[in-house]
Amino acid sequence: MMTKNQTIILAVVLILTTMALGCERSLGKRTQKEIFIESEMPAPLPMDQNHAFLNMMPQDEIHAGLNLGDMPMAQSAQLEQSLDKSPLRWTTPEGWFEKKGSGMRVATFTNDNETTPVETTIVSLAGGAGGLTSNITRWMGQINMAVPNDNELEEFIQGQERVQTTSEWSAILIDLTQLQQGTADNTPSMIAAVIDRGQSQIFVKMTGAKRSVLENLASFKSLVQSISPAE
Repeated sequence: MMTKNQTIILAVVLILTTMALGCERSLGKRTQKEIFIESEMPAPLPMDQNHAFLNMMPQDEIHAGLNLGDMPMAQSAQLEQSLDKSPLRWTTPEGWFEKKGSGMRVATFTNDNETTPVETTIVSLAGGAGGLTSNITRWMGQINMAVPNDNELEEFIQGQERVQTTSEWSAILIDLTQLQQGTADNTPSMIAAVIDRGQSQIFVKMTGAKRSVLENLASFKSLVQSISPAE
């Protein structure tokens, strides 16, 4: 039988032991710390000041996929199959600068004029690529132009200039500025060409303000006519 002093000592020992165990549990408590590492993504290279506004122009259905990397994989693969990758050659107009093709673009061109900047692209697609009329109506929607009725649209198409390339491919120039009479010089506009290769279609599109595309029409036409198969 323990004495009173022994009982007190035992109680003190039990209290100290309990406190020690509690401290060990506290010290043994695991904590988690989340560490976030920010990767530095390279900022997209902006276009020069003269051509920056061209990026704000919407793309039609065919040319919306010019950058295949921004598209869902299935759609990107489908568009990839629609491309005609037959090598081409051309003569870059004087005062224009050629950029390396990417995505669906065979090539991209800008000019060096500060007051009348334009951007021109070449895209080559297999088959009929949706047909001429449907593409023209999409291009009109791209620059917020009202689409005329069927008869007026057909009359417009029939009145467009036909040319031949140096390789004797037939091409039609679609000058949408002809439907923008009375609009301001800075109205978004486009002149396009469709080169018929039979098994594929080559689309050459020049976009910019109405004044810009009109002043670059001769250069655009020379580019279109110079396109031929690469040897």
